[in-house]
Amino acid sequence: MRRYDDEAKKDNRSYVRIKDEVFLRVTAVEEDEYTKAMDLREKGQDLRSSGSTYQFFDKKLSLYIQRLKERDDVLANILEMLDKKLDFILKNLLVGKGDSLPDELYEVDISAAGIGFRHSEPFSRDQLLRIELLIPPEMIFIRCYGRVLRCISDADGGFRIAVRFIWVNEADQDLLVEHIFNKQMLQLQLVRRQREETKS
Repeated sequence: MRRYDDEAKKDNRSYVRIKDEVFLRVTAVEEDEYTKAMDLREKGQDLRSSGSTYQFFDKKLSLYIQRLKERDDVLANILEMLDKKLDFILKNLLVGKGDSLPDELYEVDISAAGIGFRHSEPFSRDQLLRIELLIPPEMIFIRCYGRVLRCISDADGGFRIAVRFIWVNEADQDLLVEHIFNKQMLQLQLVRRQREETKS
């Protein structure tokens, strides 16, 4: 478990922020839900999001498949198809257990320390939120908790919400940091390419 009030401040990577599009679901919850979740964690029951363990093994499998392609391309392709089939089964099992995945796409500003997004409903400052993210293209599923820092009405009748994460599983945070880093690199490469095309 990683609590952001203490540990995230020690890691500058937590504050690298990017613009992104993610599937998002936010739910206002009472303090007792968060307290019970933390109590379960203290008793040794892992609160890791349902997809984190899968993501870890998926990365390992992808690495092994790439190495295998150098020796046996046919076998590597078969393993890739089986991997996609297992991925499909996993996502359906999540839904089947009532652990439904968020399916509404949001434009967000996101870092490993918090998230900003536009919402149709307002939230009060310090409101506790349960946050569920499904992040393309890796389809990383993260469930965490945060508190509202700001809620500002906009010209279109919606609200700009800024949230600070207060709890996220350490494995999920590592996946999020890696995604943000990779996305940032792609965005910088795109900017460089556009500049080069403008000069030529």
